[in-house]
This record gives sequence, structure tokens and C-alpha cells, in this order.
Amino acid sequence: MLNKCLLAILTLSLFSILEINAQVTVDFDADVREGCGSLQVSFSDQSSSTAGSITSWEWNLGGVSSNLADPGRIFGSVGSYQICLTVTDNQGNTDTKCEEDYIVIHDLPTPDFIATVNTGCIPHEVTFEDRSTSTSDIVEWIWDVGGSAGVVTQTGSAEPVTSLYTIADDYSVNLIIRDENGCESILFEPSYVIVNGEPIIDVEATETFTCSFPFSANFVNNNIEPNTEYTWNFGNGSIFTGNTPPGVVYGQQGTYTVTVVGANTITGCADTLVLPDYIHVGHPIDFEIEANTGCVNTPLSFTNTSGATADAVTWDFGDGNTSNAANPNHSYATAGCYTVSLAIEIDGCTTTKYTSNCINVFEKPTVSYLFDEPAGCTIPHDVQFTGTGNSIGVITDWAWNFGDGNTSSLQNPSHTYDSYGDFPVRLTITDSNGCRKKIDDQEIQIQELSASIPFDLLNGCKPLGVNLLDNSNSVFPLTSWNWAVVESGTSPANVIHSSTQENPVFAIQDTGVYDVILEVANAGGCVDKDTFEQRIEVGMPPVISFDANPRINCVNSNTDFENNTSDWADVFIWSFGDGEVVEEFEPIYEYADTGKFDVTLIALHNGCPNELIQTDFIEILPPIAKGRVTVDCENPFDRVFDNNSIGADSIYWDFGDNSTSLDSTTFKGETTYTFPGTGSYGAILIAYNAVTGCTDTIEHAIEITDPEAAFTINETLGCNPLTLTVNNNSQFGDTYLWTGTGAEFSNSGAVEPEIVFNDSGTFSDLVLEIEDVNGCRDTFLFADDILVNGVDVDATFNAAGGCEPFSAQFNDNSTDLFGNIISWEWNVADGLYTSTDQNPSFVMDSVGAFDVVLTVTDDIGCTGTTTFSEAVLVTKPVANFEGDSLTCTAGPVQFFNTSEGVDLV
Repeated sequence: MLNKCLLAILTLSLFSILEINAQVTVDFDADVREGCGSLQVSFSDQSSSTAGSITSWEWNLGGVSSNLADPGRIFGSVGSYQICLTVTDNQGNTDTKCEEDYIVIHDLPTPDFIATVNTGCIPHEVTFEDRSTSTSDIVEWIWDVGGSAGVVTQTGSAEPVTSLYTIADDYSVNLIIRDENGCESILFEPSYVIVNGEPIIDVEATETFTCSFPFSANFVNNNIEPNTEYTWNFGNGSIFTGNTPPGVVYGQQGTYTVTVVGANTITGCADTLVLPDYIHVGHPIDFEIEANTGCVNTPLSFTNTSGATADAVTWDFGDGNTSNAANPNHSYATAGCYTVSLAIEIDGCTTTKYTSNCINVFEKPTVSYLFDEPAGCTIPHDVQFTGTGNSIGVITDWAWNFGDGNTSSLQNPSHTYDSYGDFPVRLTITDSNGCRKKIDDQEIQIQELSASIPFDLLNGCKPLGVNLLDNSNSVFPLTSWNWAVVESGTSPANVIHSSTQENPVFAIQDTGVYDVILEVANAGGCVDKDTFEQRIEVGMPPVISFDANPRINCVNSNTDFENNTSDWADVFIWSFGDGEVVEEFEPIYEYADTGKFDVTLIALHNGCPNELIQTDFIEILPPIAKGRVTVDCENPFDRVFDNNSIGADSIYWDFGDNSTSLDSTTFKGETTYTFPGTGSYGAILIAYNAVTGCTDTIEHAIEITDPEAAFTINETLGCNPLTLTVNNNSQFGDTYLWTGTGAEFSNSGAVEPEIVFNDSGTFSDLVLEIEDVNGCRDTFLFADDILVNGVDVDATFNAAGGCEPFSAQFNDNSTDLFGNIISWEWNVADGLYTSTDQNPSFVMDSVGAFDVVLTVTDDIGCTGTTTFSEAVLVTKPVANFEGDSLTCTAGPVQFFNTSEGVDLV
């Protein structure tokens, strides 16, 4: 009995547990959840039950109900939709699930654009500017405009698109825009650009050349187009309007340019045909002469400017001389007046042209000069000049140039020279005929006597042969020399040689340093003496000896050289065998490479040399520390270290962060090391050779940076022109580059430039790009739109005017891009009528044509003002009339209306 009760209790407990654990889990899915404009969605139930099967469904599809397991719906409006599902199984268990913003329908962008004048004549250029709008950022524009631009795809921002149309046609324009949600719209404008062709002008003359005149030319129009007016200019002063002109008479020899303009009277398109030098009456001929007056034996240039290539050219200079050269020079041997002609022959036709005035040729004057002191060796130096001239005319100008920058216009001037030098003297005279004569065959020489020798230093080993050479400067011949060679620094002077010869020769037997003294005199009475100190050095070869410590050493370690050379040596030149040479007594030197090196020492005493070479004197042992560090901009805290050491059997890296190092047991080649943070580190590579016991070290300066571009601006909404102040918050920037559509930067490379937006609109691509010291870059795009507001002031009036008193109604039509207009100031007739109403009315009882000024202000603080010139005309009629007779008999009388300001009588 007890067992049956226990079994019953266990059975009831089991059913209770199963009932408690029975559960319905609601879930659903959709084939698509996001769309543009409208969207068709199919929903599917994903619910489950642990107690049985799902038997009923209650859907709320964003306000639309359904009892289907897998319903569908078309969402036709923009917005976000909540989807809910309640399910029930066959045991009565139920569950509900709601998803907010489960379905999202984005608004379609609205494509729009404006263009410059879209109708014109070829070639016609049109610029298209985007005016599309969207509730989301537009990210792509595809323009299909035809012409030279064709199809243009832009991303990020829309720049104006310019296309050149060179073929007459009607062009359709397409603009496709796509926003950041992937929503796309297209605007199609058929025949938006209309390009008209120009008239094609094809005219000719039946004959364009004659050798004689008068000449009647007949013109033919080979392409008479409809609706086209032709205007002819024949170059002879006559003009004709029409399709084909009558015969045109050319009455003089010459070359004529014909111009024809064709203009379409409907489209306004026109073209001009210019036929340069088209009609030739006689061959084209012209020439130029350098001047219409000249002087005897002075060449004049004659230039044939006819242009045509002649079979023969003949110049007649009027003095019996001719030339067949194209552009000759000719001088006249005798005075006279000469008429010049040019004749050109082409294909048997000769054309001749004469000068209208003869060339006057005059005799040249004669000139000479004298001066009293042609040379000197002291300053100031006075000279008296005398000029002489003869001419058939009157000498009108004496022009002296003294050669030192000074001039005179006197016939017989005097001049004082204040500096030394050679001064060429030139005298030019000009007579009343314009003929000139010049003489410049003499010069004034003023030269200071200066004792000089031609060498800076003469040195060598004893005994030293010496040849003293005089190199003194003198305008007059030298008359005496006094030489003395003395031991330097002795008092009284120890003279070892003296001479009065010009260039004495002798030998110096003893070592030492010697001065040279020279005194010279010239025929002008000038004397100069100079001492040339330490110009001669006499020495003997030094005895060279040297050592080094240590002679076996490591790379980049000090080697001390010991100089044991004779103490009289005064110059020491070391060559270390690796290409380096120094001039030093006892140098300390570091070898940068391994190997054995010859050492050479050259020692000199007063220019007398000796040399000692010691072969394989120094041995430098390995290793040589070499390493390379590479930057990885993708991982700014990482550096790649590469060991290139030579002769090292172990190396050691210290990365300079006091925490990590690598030795040869873990690292021999290339490794990447991550530094703990930004900052400056000194990475050291130590190379060691166990055999030589040598160590070499190299250090690399490491700059760890993590560039991050960032900035803020003081405001994002303002009136144009809008000036922005930038706060640059970038990290580790070394150089900066600012860009942005519509933005003008005071300095695009500055840290914090001033930014000005002059145009109204929405600007969304203000960008800062920075670069750090390692060449790594980062870019920051300002997240908010910059709204530059503009006020467009406009108004209409009920009528342009009327009779006084005139009731005027003014209506404001102004628009504001981002704000709301809140105040109005009307000023009519320079303050005669004013109002602050939006749409005021006035009773105007003053006569005149009045300007209207409207100033509006919006809630952002932006203002705009426009003047409507003579917008309102108020008149006052004045009735009056006149008759042609005050009294009359039977017959008509004529009346004249002289009223003012009336439209109807």
C-alpha cells in the first residue's frame, strides 16, 4: 500500500515538473530590413515550443496585423517600424517579442543641379553645379553631360563640372546621386543643352591679282545659308550687305584684306572669315629706310618689307648706285639729296615704289684734341684739354668723356683726376646737320709707383738659389733699384745680400727666415720702398721618427701617435693609410674600419721635406657594429631592428626603455620590438668579438609617436562671410594640411589657420591631415556640417506707379537659407516714407521716380540690403493745349495736346 502511494506521488511530481518546464520561445526573421523610399518585406516565424507545436500567430507589422505564419508587407513611407509577434502552441502556452526600428525605410535623395547659360553657339562651354538635397550625406554623383566631359563620377564632394560642346546638337543631361545609405535617384533633363552651329562662310574672288589698275574684282558666295546676313568689307573703304556683291573696283596699287561676317538672324550665331592680303593690285611692295637724313660715308640700312619672294629686286639709291640685295646697306660718298626707289619683279610683272621725300646727306665734321699731361704717378693730377673741329654746318655739341666717369660739354675743358688708373679720352662733336665725328685714340695714365716682387714665398733646402725679380708698377720707366735681403727679426738688420741690379741672382747658405727690401725710382721723380717680410725660408731635412699606442686596436678606439721627429721641423703631415690626412704634431685618431694600415709622416723645415713610411704599422681588429631601424606606420609603437654588424660573434641590443634588451642568445638578425609608449629612446647596438676581445657600439635615436588628427571650431552656423577659429587638438603633428570645399585658408599648412567661407551653403568636408616626424599620417574629417547662412533680399510692388496721391503696396519676397527673417526696414525716397512692417503700404503724394531700399534681418543675426532703383513712379497730370488760331472764319483749326504726365486724353 505504501509503495502504491509513493508511486502516485512520484507520478504527480513528474507531471508538475514537465508542466513547469514547458516553454514557448518566440522569434522571427525578415528577408530584408532596410530600403529606400519603399520596401517589400517577407517575414518568417522562427518560434519554437517545448510542449507542442505553434498553432496561432498574431503579427503587428508596424501598424498592420496578420495571422499568417509567414506574412509579407510593402512599407511605402519613410521611417522606422516596430515589429511584434505573439505565438501560441497547442497547449495554450504563449510568448511575445517586439523589435524596435526593425524595419528602416530611408528617404530618397533629390537630385538637382543648375548650369550656366545652356544655349549658345559652338564652341559653347557650360558649367554644371550640384544642388541636390538629401536627409543623409550624399557620397557619390554620376554626371552624364556629353561634350568634352562625357561621364564624370565624383565621390566625397561634388565639384562643378565643365563641358565644352564643339558639335551643334541638343544634349540631354543625367545626374545620378547616391547617399550614404545606398539610396539612389536620377534626374534626366532631355535636350537640356542646345548648341547651335555657326554659319559656314565660303567665299572667293574669281581673280585676286592684276599687274595694272583700276581693277574690278568679282566675288562669289559658295555657301548661302538660310536666315543668314552677310556683311562684306573689301579693304578699299567700301562695304556691302547681302549674299553676293556686285563688282568691286580697286583704283590704286596695293594689297587689300577682305573680311566677310555671316550672322544667323534667328540663333545669333556668327562667324567671321578674314582673307588677309587677298586682293593684289600689283605685287605687294613696301620698304623702310633707317632715316630720311644722313651723313657722308655713314651707312644707312634699307629693308624690303614687301613680303613676297621676288624673282628680281632692284634698289636705286639715287646717286648712280644700285643693288640687287634684298636688304642692303648703302652709304653716300658725297653730300646731296637722293631719291630712292625699289622695283620687284615676279613672273614678268614689275612693281616699283619711290620714296616720297629725298634723303638729305651732309658732310661730316672733322675733330681733333690735345692735352698737356698725359701721364702721372701722383694724385690729384690736373690736365688741360683742347678740342678742335671743322664743319660745313655749325658745331652744336662738344661731348668729352674723360674716362673716369666725368664729362664736359666745353670745347677746351680742364679736369682733375682723383684716382689712379688708365683713362681713355673720347671727344665727340655734333653739327647742326646732325652729323657726328668721334676721336678716342689717346688715354691719360696715372699710376702710383709701387715696389713689388712676384712671389709670396720662396723656400727649400740649403743652399737655396735665389733670383730676385722686380714686379713694380710704374707708368714711367724705372731708373734705379736697391735690393737688400736681411735675416728676419734682427736688430740692427743683418744684411746677407744687397744689389742695385734689376734682377739679381745669388745663393743663401744658412738656414733661416729672411725679409726682402726693395726701393725703386722712376723717370717721373716718384720713389717707393717696401719690405716683404719672411718671403724667403731656408731649411734642412728633419730626421723623422714616430710610434703609436696601441698599434693593435679596436674599431672606433683612440690610437695615440707619438712624434719623435727632429725638433727643428715646423710642419707635420700624417697619412693614416685609410685615406685620411691631417696636419698636426701628435694626432689622436680613430679607425672606422678593420685591417692593417700603412702610416706615413712627412715633416718639413722651412719648406725642406723628409718622409717616413711604416708598412702595416697599425692593425684594427673586428667587430664593426652596424644596425638599421625601420618605421612601421601601421603599428606606430613597433620598430624593426636589423643587425648588420661585421665580424661579431655576439651582439647586444638595448632598446633604451630600461626594461628590455636582446643578446645574441635570442637574437642575431631582424626582430620587431614594441615600445611601451610614446617618447624619445636611444637604442644601442653593442657588437663583441670573443677572439679579439673588441667591442663596438652604435646608437640609434628613436622617436615613438602615434599621430592623431583632431580639431574643433568655434561655431558651425553663421552669416557669410563666415570666419572660423580653429582649435587644433592633434597629437604628434609635425606638418599640417587643411582642405575643404568652399573654404579659404590664411595658410593651409599652418597649425591653426583662419578659415573663411565666402559663399552660402552647407559644407561638410573640412579635413585636417597631419604627418609626424616619422612620415606617418592621420586624417580627421569634421563631423558636423558648417552652415553658412545667406539672406536674399527681394520685393514686389502692386504697380510701377501712378498719379499722386498713389497708394503703393510693398510685398517682401526675401528668403533666408537657414534662418527666419524677423525684422524689416523699408526706406522709400531717401527717408520720405519708412516702415518696419513686412508688407507695408503708403499713400505717396509726392511726384517723382523713387528708389526703394529694403533691409532685412533674420533670427541668426544675418542682414541683407537691396536697392530697387526708381521702382515707383508718381506723376501729376498737367492738362494744356494750343491752337493754331485764336479767331477763325469757316475752316479747320489744328489743336496740339501739351499735357504732361498723362496716358489717356
